[in-house]
Amino acid sequence: GGCGKTTTATSLSAFLALSNRKVLLIDLDPQSHASIGLNIKVEELEKSAYDIFAGSQAVQLEDVMVPVADRFDLIPSQMILSAVEQELAERPGRESILLRSVQQTKRAYDYLVVDCPPSLGMLTVNALRACSEALIPIDMSVFSLQGVARLLEVVELLKNRYGHDISCRAVATMCDTRTRFAAELLGDIE
Repeated sequence: GGCGKTTTATSLSAFLALSNRKVLLIDLDPQSHASIGLNIKVEELEKSAYDIFAGSQAVQLEDVMVPVADRFDLIPSQMILSAVEQELAERPGRESILLRSVQQTKRAYDYLVVDCPPSLGMLTVNALRACSEALIPIDMSVFSLQGVARLLEVVELLKNRYGHDISCRAVATMCDTRTRFAAELLGDIE
């Protein structure tokens, strides 16, 4: 948490849309900061990312999608999404719900960007299963490096269990290279 995931996801999505790419940003963080940051009134939404995971096969990405700008759509989040972890505990195929939803969407996107929660639970696993590349924001702290190590363990698990190979890239955020610690950490990340 606090390493710039949401800022990176929303900024990247907006930049891609401004560069004539069709983008879908999926807010999988129950805090809903990506949705709120894009001026979506989450408390007024009838449907959100939660409904994709809540068990109803009838709810597709198109049913939840909110247009943000030209070539830029959003799957918004709400606090209720935090209940998904427990609701999926015993459900078969729970790690691939988002992947199936993405595969079933009828809209064509150049990029799907997923803003993940600050945990390695089932929502993050779903995001990783649905992606081909993970862009990992890292702030210059020991805690971030430990978090990245755990995330890479999950990526390796997905590769071993499902044959799903994800290309991982790091993005250094909040980096003040004037400090020796940050400069050394940045060197380690590189």
